Amino acid sequence: MKQVLLFILLLIILGVGYLVGAHGPDPTQWFAPPTPTPTFTFTSTSTPLNTATPTATFTPIPPTPTMTATPVPKKKKAKKPPKKHPKKVVVDHSNDVTDDTEEPAPPPKKPEPPQPPERKPICNSAALPNAMVELEPNETFMTAQTLGSLTSQGLQVHGTLTKVLNLTDTASADAYRVDPNLENADLDVDVYSFSTTTPFLAVLDCYTHVVGRPNPLYQENNYQLEIYNEALKLVGSSTQNDPVESVEVEETGSKFYVVIYGVDGTGGNYRLTLTPK
Repeated sequence: MKQVLLFILLLIILGVGYLVGAHGPDPTQWFAPPTPTPTFTFTSTSTPLNTATPTATFTPIPPTPTMTATPVPKKKKAKKPPKKHPKKVVVDHSNDVTDDTEEPAPPPKKPEPPQPPERKPICNSAALPNAMVELEPNETFMTAQTLGSLTSQGLQVHGTLTKVLNLTDTASADAYRVDPNLENADLDVDVYSFSTTTPFLAVLDCYTHVVGRPNPLYQENNYQLEIYNEALKLVGSSTQNDPVESVEVEETGSKFYVVIYGVDGTGGNYRLTLTPK
C-alpha cells in the first residue's frame, strides 16, 4: 500500500516537473547549488563641464516723454440775427366795386390855435464875461454896491429881489417910488453905483418870478429901474412892464446910481447891463 502511494506521489512529482520544465527552469537543476549572479554597481559622477554663474544686469530704460496736447477751444461763430422778411401786404379785393361816382372832398382843416408863449427868461442883452454878482447889503445910497468904471466892454451884474410889493393896480404900481436914502422894511431894494463920462444905456432883463424858473413873455413881475446922478437926483426911470426895463441916459457926469425894486409879482432873479452909447 505504501508502495502504491509512493508511486502515485512520484508520478505527481514527475508531472509537475514536466510542467515546470516546459515553462521554467530545468528540474535537474532544482537540487544543484545556486549559481552566483554577478552584481555590477555603477557610480555616476556628473561633473558639470561649464559652471555659469547667472548674472542679471538690468539697464534702466529712460522714460519716454509724454506730450500732453491742450485742446484749443474752437471759436464760436457769432450767430447772425435771423433775417427779417418783410411782411407781405395782402390786399383784399373782395369788396372792390367799380363806382363812377366821385367822393366828396373832405372839408379843409381848421387852423390850429396859437400856442402860448414859451416860458423862458427875456434876455435882450448879451452875457458879459466880466459879469458880477450882487453883494448884500445894498439897500440905500450909502450901502450901494460899487461896479467900477464903465468901459467899452460894459458892466453887468446878476441880482435877486427877495421881497416885492403887491400893487395889482397898474396906475398905483407905476406911480410908486422908493426913497433910496432910507432902508425899506417892506421890500428889497438893490442899489448899485458906477462912474462914467459918456451917455449910457441901462437894461434890466432875465426876470424870474421864482428862483431858477423862467417867466412867460407876459411875466407877472413888475420891476422898477431908476437912475440917479451924483447929486441923488432922478435922471431916468422905466416904469412900464414891457417886461424888459431899459433907461437911456444922455446926461454926462462922473458918478451914477442904479436903483432896482419890484412893485408886483413874487420876486426873483434879474440881470442889469450897462453899456456906453
